[in-house]
Amino acid sequence: MKKILKGIAVGMASLLLAACGTDEATVNENETVKVGILQFMEHNSLSAAREGFEDELEKAGISVEFETMNAQGDQSNLQSMSEQLSSNNDLMLTIATPAAQAMATVEQEKPVLFTAVTDAEDAGLVESNEVPGGNVTGTSDMVPIDEQIALLLSIIPDAATIGIVYNSSEPNSEIQANLAIEALEAAGIEARVATVTTTNDVQQVVTSIATEVDGLYIPTDNTLASTMATVGEVAREYQLPMVNGDAQQVEAGGLATYGISYEELGRQTALMALEIIQNGVSPSELAVQTSDNLELTVNEDMAEALGIDPATISVDEKEAILVDLLLSSISQGLLWSVMAIGVYITFRILDVADLTAEGSFPLGAAISSSLIVSGVAPWLSVLIALAGGMLAGFISGFLYTKWKIPALLSGIITMTGLYSINLRIMGQANVTLLGQGTIFRTLEGFGLSKTNTVLVLGTLIVLFVIAILRFFFHTEIGLAVRATGDNNEMSEANGIRTNVTKVIGYMLSNGLIALSGALLAQNNGYSDISMGIGTIVIGLASIIIGEVIMKNLTLAKRLLTVVVGSIIYRLLILIVLEMKVDPQDLKLFSAILLALALRTPAFQEWFSKRFGRKKDVEVKELT
Repeated sequence: MKKILKGIAVGMASLLLAACGTDEATVNENETVKVGILQFMEHNSLSAAREGFEDELEKAGISVEFETMNAQGDQSNLQSMSEQLSSNNDLMLTIATPAAQAMATVEQEKPVLFTAVTDAEDAGLVESNEVPGGNVTGTSDMVPIDEQIALLLSIIPDAATIGIVYNSSEPNSEIQANLAIEALEAAGIEARVATVTTTNDVQQVVTSIATEVDGLYIPTDNTLASTMATVGEVAREYQLPMVNGDAQQVEAGGLATYGISYEELGRQTALMALEIIQNGVSPSELAVQTSDNLELTVNEDMAEALGIDPATISVDEKEAILVDLLLSSISQGLLWSVMAIGVYITFRILDVADLTAEGSFPLGAAISSSLIVSGVAPWLSVLIALAGGMLAGFISGFLYTKWKIPALLSGIITMTGLYSINLRIMGQANVTLLGQGTIFRTLEGFGLSKTNTVLVLGTLIVLFVIAILRFFFHTEIGLAVRATGDNNEMSEANGIRTNVTKVIGYMLSNGLIALSGALLAQNNGYSDISMGIGTIVIGLASIIIGEVIMKNLTLAKRLLTVVVGSIIYRLLILIVLEMKVDPQDLKLFSAILLALALRTPAFQEWFSKRFGRKKDVEVKELT
């Protein structure tokens, strides 16, 4: 039925083009050609394709005017962007499958070209790759999977297991992953597949699979491309050779590839555009093209860092591997615990629900990473990120206290506004710190591994934060903040300016959350606009888990339980990954875990009443 409907749609589009004549489907080369460009998200590969396309058209000697829009990975923006570009331009270029699909739905007469699309026919963009049949055609970034797998196996000829990591929500990546699995099975090699859904999952998922494989294969995946610095760090630490889908990934942290250049692919797409502009060729007559140029790309720095033949690494060293995974999870838990402590201040001390966390966390990452790239010292960038988070907290607190907007809505308003602000700060959806100095590299010169460095500095930072908060909450202002959360009316009756103390609490909370975002950006090697997704759930889960384990403690000890809860949460994630649960279900697991943790106190109370009373009755009968 889908094929029938697609055929009908393509046929109708073809009839429309024929009825409207050549002038409707093409543009006049004697006038300024207006080209609308819709890019799905910002990362090196897609940007290289756009730059190659623009440069090739400008070199052709025609008068061309570009209007570019970038959805920054947010699919909800694609429809409106497509409509605007379609109405303003003569010809459209779409970069990546979601952008091409959105534009093809909106524009069915003017020429629409695509690039960085793996399988246009499977995506429903053309009737067939050989005869598109409508107003849409372009270039495919399908890579030579067989040759790339052969390259990887030539690097590690004794490999028994190869890991494949990709985003399961990207159809193009799944196509490539399945082809890679077939190539590995044909060579008698076991394939271990791990999928991610957001950039936040990448480090832990790749670290988990790194202990089970002899090498890695990463297809041309948008999510993995934007976090390649992190993947490269894991591959470096575990001495794993990695072959990537394209040259841009290799340059960002991979080892080698035999594949396409996205810049050249963009230039090839521009030549198709010139066929339409200069020769009046209909897109329906231009077959979908694959890359003309395949090249071998090697990251010499990564090759030097690997040093030894990775095939000599024994997968039987289970105990050492488990220790490495545990230490990695603990180090991650320490950095996330700073965020959880920030959530604790509003959730427990002020007794309000603040969702600003999902905006202030990536705010801290954006500020820190952007400043480091600009040459600012890593430690100074962390302090500025802390100040930025406090400013975000002030805004939410102001909306809540002065404008009387409910706490939940105040947080949502600030969080929504911070999305655009974070994009402004970074200039794009993802900023890599590959090759940049970070606070965690200051100790690596003393012979500590990356994980041990994070453990040492993470512990010191967490203890310092708790010590500062313990001191603050025993000052007059700190006690006023605590009193406000305990009883707002009584505090006002005693002369406490509760609106001021609430704003102070908001500022402390979001300052620490932004601090955590900055620390994790430097640890992971990148900042990403989607880093804040699920932040509040992680923070609440850490708080509740800690409270279930330990109760009725002093403030400093309660903050320590939050740290313990954060580490336990990370260890639970590790257990889930070791059980081979699909990483795309991690968010579901987090939600279930939080629900169970919130319900545990009530269950404990029920259990105590039911069985405690029975025990009391038995004691009375005996006496």
